[in-house]
Amino acid sequence: MTAPRIALLVDHPQRDLRGVVLTALELSRRGAVCHLVPANIAPREVWALAPNFLVLNYFRRSNEALARGAMAAGIGVGLLDTEGGVWSSVESYTELLWSDATLRHAARGVCVWGNAMAGALITRGIFTADQLTVTGCPRFDMYHPSWRQVISSDDREIERPRVLVNTNFSTANPRFTSVEQKIETSRRNFGWSNTRVDELLRTERTAITAMIDLVARLATAFPNIDLVDLPLGGGYTAQLHDRHRSGLRRHPHPLPALGSGSVRNAHSRVRQRALRQLCRVEPCAGQHHRWGVGGANDGGHCYRHGHP
Repeated sequence: MTAPRIALLVDHPQRDLRGVVLTALELSRRGAVCHLVPANIAPREVWALAPNFLVLNYFRRSNEALARGAMAAGIGVGLLDTEGGVWSSVESYTELLWSDATLRHAARGVCVWGNAMAGALITRGIFTADQLTVTGCPRFDMYHPSWRQVISSDDREIERPRVLVNTNFSTANPRFTSVEQKIETSRRNFGWSNTRVDELLRTERTAITAMIDLVARLATAFPNIDLVDLPLGGGYTAQLHDRHRSGLRRHPHPLPALGSGSVRNAHSRVRQRALRQLCRVEPCAGQHHRWGVGGANDGGHCYRHGHP
């Protein structure tokens, strides 16, 4: 019997790659051949791979056409939601989902973060009970004792408590596009009015400033902890980031931010160890794995399996 080939999309590598690798590891243990596909090139790579099953990172309007095409081609489509946990309301989550109910009900293996969300989706008829499985988010599996050592073993010399400051202001300060393009996407894909978009921008800009002030106060009030600044999306604008860092100068210890050596090297260690374990699961029929490793912060690449 031919092993099923599964393509798993990776949206934000520094946030999602570890969890997707663990998922691929488990699927490989059960006999599947897994391909990790960057979400930004998925419309091209999925058709090149022609997998049996496609695991999307979310079910939103931006990938609705990809899912429809995959299903039309006989490719099963499932969900491993990378942003399915914290929402102001259920409606703020569901309004972003595919508008085509028939398409939603044709999906298989829809993994959600918790029972409350699963119940709400079933009650509203978004999905059926047999489609949904409550799995949590795979990136949090790293907190389990069996995987915790992957992150912490090389940081034993760090004894100070750490507090993660995790923010996401993707509309007011996007990373890969402009504010104007984000506004246009919101209007086109979701039908949001100018009033609603303007309100969102005001809210996010206010929140950015307030978060900077909060972190500065935390640094002053708790000098014996390490604050790790992890702004998702575009982070802060240059002006706000300068204010952020200047507000933390009183902190007696350096504050690692996303992209700093300590954070970046931790991601690299996780990637290399988890990917190597994944490779050991699938024997190479007598062939050796070839690993290409770039600079000190490169996670490596397995040429046998094509993992990034």
